[in-house]
Amino acid sequence: MLSDPVVDELTTKHGWSGPAGPEVVGAVEAARRLSADTATAAHKLRTYYDVAGDYAGRAFLDLAPNERTEFSPADLLAVTLLNVVATPRGVRDILGSRAELSALLAAVPGEDLAGAGVATLRAASTLYLRVKALLGENPWVVASKLCARKRPELIPVRDGEIVKVLGLTNRSHRTDWIVLRCLVRDEQIRSNLDLAAGRAEVSDIPLLRLLDTLLWMSRSD
Repeated sequence: MLSDPVVDELTTKHGWSGPAGPEVVGAVEAARRLSADTATAAHKLRTYYDVAGDYAGRAFLDLAPNERTEFSPADLLAVTLLNVVATPRGVRDILGSRAELSALLAAVPGEDLAGAGVATLRAASTLYLRVKALLGENPWVVASKLCARKRPELIPVRDGEIVKVLGLTNRSHRTDWIVLRCLVRDEQIRSNLDLAAGRAEVSDIPLLRLLDTLLWMSRSD
């Protein structure tokens, strides 16, 4: 795996728990295998982002309004397209905390996961943890998808299916983010996804979203 001084600093100075070596290797091998057949990968991406189809695809990304520094009812509607819902209290608390959340969103720059620095990743983690707390008891999937809607190039869509496909122990969002950062920094995976996206005519979609999509669409392979 690539040496990553950002991850080294997060784990040695900021208390992030790093994944075990075999866990990273297994996840990289799984992502390489699933992306290697670029024709099949392209078909899955094309299917998921087909606006005439019935997958969330473009609607999750584009449903308006989608302001980068504000959570709105449209964001809560968008996550329902990914088969999760916030509780009534969670909806009230998210919308009632918009000023606080806007400040947290403003602190998260528009960097992608592969190149994000320590400050960006820590700010994203702070945002995720606050959203998760507002949503209630252990709503990690809803929080992941809601935050991913606001920063699609940076914050992974984590759910049970993606965790299972990659063979992750799912100890924490920070550990999983480190693994997914390894995937989007891997040259073979990046090259495979770029080729598949070109074939599927979805090259405008962030690399991390393409990876999330391919992993989820491959869950029954």
